[in-house]
Amino acid sequence: MKILKGFTLSLVFLLINCGTTTKFVASSKKVNLKNKRIVLQLGTSSGAVTISAASLSNLSVDHAMSGEEQALIAANNLAFELRSLGLKLTNNSHDADIIATFSIGTIRYDPITDWIADQAYLEFIDLETGDFICGIKAKPRFITPTVENMIKNIINSLSSKL
Repeated sequence: MKILKGFTLSLVFLLINCGTTTKFVASSKKVNLKNKRIVLQLGTSSGAVTISAASLSNLSVDHAMSGEEQALIAANNLAFELRSLGLKLTNNSHDADIIATFSIGTIRYDPITDWIADQAYLEFIDLETGDFICGIKAKPRFITPTVENMIKNIINSLSSKL
């Protein structure tokens, strides 16, 4: 019984901690995004369509879920998290100083862990000069991570550099 309990705890630890690793790259040591207006755009994304069905007696329910729709939801969640860091997001690129491009790999539904993706990338470019400011890449460590964990790790990586 102790071996099974230890194995279960090890498996839970592995699933929680081995989801995502991030890499941060910047053009300078000091990243100044706080006093800039940023427009967030969704770069590349792809997703599978998942169809789920359930039936109970004479009642049946079918539901189609799209990874493409989940990419838009992920971009909205990322925008919320960027705002929570104190960054000023705008919807109009003409008002922006910086463009942030969010790209995410193939999004698909896993019935155990929820929506998962292969990788995600967030890049900041100065609109006036076209210069690269910084970028964060999140990728799987051992298992394919959830979209939520990728965004959380991108935000954690960025917040430590602001």
